[in-house]
Amino acid sequence: MDDVVTRTGYHVAVTQLIDLKFTGAESPRVSVDLEQSAAIVFEPDARIEILAPADGAVVYACDMSAAGISPAWLPRGRYRIGCHLHALELPAGRYVLRIAVTAKSAGARRTIAEDRIEFTNDAPRTAQGLGGAAFSLQSAAGTVAVEDLAWNRGHESWFFRHFDHAALVVTDYLLAGNSRLGGRVLDVGCGDGITDLGIFLRYQPEEMVGIDPFSGFERLEKIVADNHLPCPTSAAPAPAGFPTAWSTSSPRRRH
Repeated sequence: MDDVVTRTGYHVAVTQLIDLKFTGAESPRVSVDLEQSAAIVFEPDARIEILAPADGAVVYACDMSAAGISPAWLPRGRYRIGCHLHALELPAGRYVLRIAVTAKSAGARRTIAEDRIEFTNDAPRTAQGLGGAAFSLQSAAGTVAVEDLAWNRGHESWFFRHFDHAALVVTDYLLAGNSRLGGRVLDVGCGDGITDLGIFLRYQPEEMVGIDPFSGFERLEKIVADNHLPCPTSAAPAPAGFPTAWSTSSPRRRH
């Protein structure tokens, strides 16, 4: 089997996979850098497949989420995805290794980046040791550590309870991913706006306006900056009786 096979760069949308490597040692390992240029991606997952080049049939597959790594979101930055293929069984021959990174957007899962390389398995390989793939996800230098993101603390984190849990209760449980979330949305009683921002970034509505009689939203920009996220909001005139308001619009207008 090839010792190290490397492929540099495959670009899809604003997310890029860099330096895909497959090391065919006793414990086969895949590593790739994810250059995440979007402001945020939600529920990213990685799937590794090994394909028979003759017909493209999948002879091996594993998912990062199935291995117990399920990020709620990742902010802009660079990340290293690694995987030990403990349960890999392959006859001798040529193969194609494919990795695809997906994420949730507007309620649907989409592929945001992928890459593939060919490798040679010189001798039959039988699975040894642990029974499944072991993934890792780490932040590169200059990117906030994955361990420091609010969703890692679950409900102990005030930010998680509002930006993640409350936003998903509204979009997925109360509204069941209704298509109108992609249109013009008004929230009366938005509080500090953090739940609305969680909805906006997940569903990218044409426009979202939040109004509230209190000025809690004035600290929204600092809250999201402290959690390494964008704050695409602006102050707007409020109706009578609601002295504060904010609004935000998607860069992609829906018609």
